[in-house]
Amino acid sequence: MNFSTFTEQFGLYFDGYIQDRVDQTIDTYGDGLIPSLEYLYDYNQGGKALRPYMVYLWYKLCGGQDDVYQMMSIGVINELIHTRALIHDDIADQGLIRRHRPTYHIQLRQVYDDDHVGDSQAMLVGDLAYSWAVSETVQIENTAARTIISDMIEKVIIGEILDIHYSYIDGEMDAMTIATKDDLKSGQYTFAAPMMLGATLAGATDEQVAAISEIGTIIGVAFQMRDDLLDWLPADDGKTKFSDIQEGNQTIVWSYLLAHASADEREHLLALRRKKLTKSDRERLHELVTIHELIQHIGSQINTDLQKARTLIEQGSWDAEYVTYMTELLDFLAIDHKK
Repeated sequence: MNFSTFTEQFGLYFDGYIQDRVDQTIDTYGDGLIPSLEYLYDYNQGGKALRPYMVYLWYKLCGGQDDVYQMMSIGVINELIHTRALIHDDIADQGLIRRHRPTYHIQLRQVYDDDHVGDSQAMLVGDLAYSWAVSETVQIENTAARTIISDMIEKVIIGEILDIHYSYIDGEMDAMTIATKDDLKSGQYTFAAPMMLGATLAGATDEQVAAISEIGTIIGVAFQMRDDLLDWLPADDGKTKFSDIQEGNQTIVWSYLLAHASADEREHLLALRRKKLTKSDRERLHELVTIHELIQHIGSQINTDLQKARTLIEQGSWDAEYVTYMTELLDFLAIDHKK
């Protein structure tokens, strides 16, 4: 099953799961939960289901025989952890838009007409999603699979702590430090861990799982770099733009611009860090994107990493049909940097 077909089917599956969980929780604990929980119905609409797809795809790549819906039930864990990460990340980054809708805390600020209450309730809803993920995880009989999930949760939280820490200190992080943080914050739980999870459930050998971990790490860092690049581009992808510079986030894109900017440009960039941007500020940043050929240079780096992962996949002993689906996904993630 290719990515787009899986996304559509998983979306229906996950919608049903969320509705049942929310309804059961409200029935058990009372209507006082409705203002905070009912937005989960809409909030999870439009997700790409990338992480559940990695579970399914690498289960099949390694010869797994269960049907797609059995793997979707495992993928729900990844999507719940992702939901928690998005809600908390948007609070930390003060994001306004997610999937073309208000971020969770912004929605609840409006519901409660109180910023503090809205932020607090959103944070707790994220925690609730995490608790649901834990309850699903403990039902998995495979000990190694449960360990992968536990390790994944720890890494994404550690990555978020480091991300915020680096955002609120002066000085510039080197590329290796940024890549390590990105791997923890996003790469491991987006690619490496779901891929390893699917492979482990299919009975892959330790050698295969180690190889998959390497491939997933390469793709994961490229994916985060891609996400950071899109933050600087005008295309409407349903997220708040220039959130990284407003929050002071240390990214590969930021590091590249500082390294290639003139003295005046560099001074201007540093002055905008952790500042609420005006329209004029945004226009100037878009100019710098063009002047320093950000799409071409960062896009080329992303595509090089994705090609490295493709080569490693094609060298492995996997089910050929599902190798095609994986390489199609890598094509989807690639940046058209020759515009």
